[in-house]
Amino acid sequence: MRKVLSNAERQTRFRATKGALSNRSTKSSFHQPRTSAERQRLYKANEKLRLKNTETQEEEFTQTQEEQYVQHLVKEC
Repeated sequence: MRKVLSNAERQTRFRATKGALSNRSTKSSFHQPRTSAERQRLYKANEKLRLKNTETQEEEFTQTQEEQYVQHLVKEC
């Protein structure tokens, strides 16, 4: 069972972790910036996904429109 912390305890814990994080160097030793080729590849992949998502959303929208139209016709009959 978890111990319920008081507000002061929570704040001191947060400050401790925040300090530990901010004291680290901003970039790790193995960090290397992305090359332009990598950026281009990632951009293209994201663009493909974005297009795919919009297409599926449009398909779903037209399907719901058709369903609503059919229901409307059924109500009239």
